[in-house]
Amino acid sequence: ADASHEDVLNRVGIERAREVKRFTQLAPAQGRLKVAILDDAHRLSAAAQNGLLKTLEDPPGRSLLVLVSNSPDSLLLTVRSRCQRVRFQPLAPADVAAVLVEGHGLDADEAARLSLLCEGSPRRALDLRASLGAGGSLLQAVQGALGAAYAELEPLVERLGQPEAELGARLEVLLAEMRDEAAAHVAAGVPAPAGLRRLLAQADLVREAADALRRTNPNRQLLLESLLLRLTSTAA
Repeated sequence: ADASHEDVLNRVGIERAREVKRFTQLAPAQGRLKVAILDDAHRLSAAAQNGLLKTLEDPPGRSLLVLVSNSPDSLLLTVRSRCQRVRFQPLAPADVAAVLVEGHGLDADEAARLSLLCEGSPRRALDLRASLGAGGSLLQAVQGALGAAYAELEPLVERLGQPEAELGARLEVLLAEMRDEAAAHVAAGVPAPAGLRRLLAQADLVREAADALRRTNPNRQLLLESLLLRLTSTAA
């Protein structure tokens, strides 16, 4: 897509579908095809997806629509039936690290560390980097707050949930810290099976929340508060 189309890709709702339709009807400024890429397509509203049906079924000549989604089954069946699915596997850690170094200027050590946490996604690696830069251990903050009165959890909810766009990355950071602590317990032969089981149970809860955030578009505040309450129950 040409640079003038970037604003279209950042919109949501039915207007996004209308702009994409208008875009595909234009003749290519250069090259053989005009390409519209809809990132995180599963976050389109039902109205927006329905607005794309005609364009998907009979796209204007010399145009190509690419719907990118890590949760394609969340798209309407009528949309999926009009698309050809092309699966992409996660990048290998070495490839992610190369993208981070060459495309985003990270040093090699930091890129290598992030590449092991991001599940093959350079964009997720950058989100994780932003959250890791907030300072302090998220795991220590969570463990320190467990068992506190509900009203006392507000600072932690604020730290994890604001800005909302970074919640997924922060949950990934928290999960990575839980993995590191569990691995350290095992490597050191620490005789605390109950504590290790509790940590693994908490990691499962964090993973469930992170997966729900990726698959759907939940109320982030409620998801986070529910997660902290469930984590508190494991600490009892």
